Amino acid sequence: MPTLLETISEYDNDLLLMIAEGWGMDLEIAPHQDLAKQLSALVSRGELVAEMVSALGGAPRQALANLMMQEGKIAWDQFERDYGEMREMGAGRRDRERPDRSPVSVTEMLFYKAFIGRAFFETKQGLRELAFIPDEFYQILEPFLKQSESLLPPFIDDQKVAKVLLTNDFLVDDACTYLAGMRSNFSEDKLSGYLPQNAVPLLKSLLMGAGILSGDGKPSAEKVKEFLKSSRGFALTRLAQSWISDPVLDELKFIDTLEFEGTRKSNPKFSRSLVLEMINFLPDDQWFDINAFFLWVQKNHPDLLRSGGEYDAWFVKDKAAGIYINGFENWLLVEGIYLRTMFLKFLFRLGFVDLGKSKGNSEPVFFRKSKWFKNLYSGQTLEYPAINKSFFDLEKSGEIIVDRYFPRETRYQIARCCDWNINRGHKFFYSLSLGALRNMEKQGLKVAILIALIKRYAKKPVPQNILDALVGWEAKGEEATFFKSLLLTVQSEQVLERLIASSGKKYILSRLNSTTAVVEPASAPFIRAALLEMGILAEIKPDI
Repeated sequence: MPTLLETISEYDNDLLLMIAEGWGMDLEIAPHQDLAKQLSALVSRGELVAEMVSALGGAPRQALANLMMQEGKIAWDQFERDYGEMREMGAGRRDRERPDRSPVSVTEMLFYKAFIGRAFFETKQGLRELAFIPDEFYQILEPFLKQSESLLPPFIDDQKVAKVLLTNDFLVDDACTYLAGMRSNFSEDKLSGYLPQNAVPLLKSLLMGAGILSGDGKPSAEKVKEFLKSSRGFALTRLAQSWISDPVLDELKFIDTLEFEGTRKSNPKFSRSLVLEMINFLPDDQWFDINAFFLWVQKNHPDLLRSGGEYDAWFVKDKAAGIYINGFENWLLVEGIYLRTMFLKFLFRLGFVDLGKSKGNSEPVFFRKSKWFKNLYSGQTLEYPAINKSFFDLEKSGEIIVDRYFPRETRYQIARCCDWNINRGHKFFYSLSLGALRNMEKQGLKVAILIALIKRYAKKPVPQNILDALVGWEAKGEEATFFKSLLLTVQSEQVLERLIASSGKKYILSRLNSTTAVVEPASAPFIRAALLEMGILAEIKPDI
């Protein structure tokens, strides 16, 4: 931050004299020497600064403490919203109204004591006007104000949390499912039926950010293998770091109830980092009310999405009501919903927070930092004991049941060789079929690979009929086929003989006996016409 001298060096002399009077230094100032230098030297003494802060009272002291919590700077328009406007005055009006003696806001009180300055700075959001604490004051005030507990959201008693939803590493299993589906040439619509809601676009972005998918969304074989063979903790850390650093993934697109129209100046990575910074500051193992946290953010860090005129410039539409939402007064209807989406769809699923429910409430209303937060936030690989399943179940029917904690690289191969069924609990369900085997060969896999996986990992004893079927298919191809056809029956052998000798012959697939034949499904009208030419009426019965 600028020093006090840098802050006040451009001030008019009348303003410098007002600051000197406020500090009780007006009699020590030599009027014909550099006023800014004299003033900065006189008021930069630690004991005097501490004394002045103590005399400020609750609201101004709280304002300085909030600035300290944000590294000594905050957007000027936000500071005025929180602590009142500062009237624009020239020297003449200042002399008449003396705002230093009769401030109308906390902002004016602090400005005319030089505790805050006002200037433009280059930020992550571009050039912005900030309120800031001059450097000397920041250094002196830090031990007094920065750790003030009043700056934290209100704590929640653990007893109010009736049910705890511990975060988990299931996202790494979803990533395995996604990668297997991509290699099996599933469409994104089909793949979404086997994954949690909105998981497909999230996983696509995370895996691309981690370099596991190429720029066109195709899996890289070597990197997929490396990712699937890694520990669950390493895999989750990698996905979390991909999310933190992703400049493209926009969480606003995951909000189902709002529609963001037109062009808007947004910075998803900045907003995401600000949310994580706020959570990082919170104490470990402490529960917080989600809604109370949103209100705290609104008061202390409101500009995480929009700032200044953007509160009115963005076109945000409530889909259900069909109305547009604007203005800072509707902050909770936009930023509040954004934060709720962050907690429920991102922070919890990526391992950063635990959630809690109150008695009689089906939706989470509390949160706390997870035991993994520190590692995920800093990028240090998670290390924790994981359950390991060494086999999968194979039924005589051809159904394969794989536990969540079975090695992911092997489940990935199984999934590419089988049909998929809906997951239940901690189990993934697959089944063997000719169609799946054909699709497997299209991917360059051989049935011998599947046979080897079954012999090695299927729970013993392995159903022999399954091995026989796979070995037989590998050697002979398809040995039995189901197909849909029609059955034609006639009263006498002579009728069928005449039909075979007529134009209707081409529709007959095979003759079963003297009065029965198999015909093509779409041929019934043509065969009936051929029979009518022979003077025979025929009936087409509905499907049974």
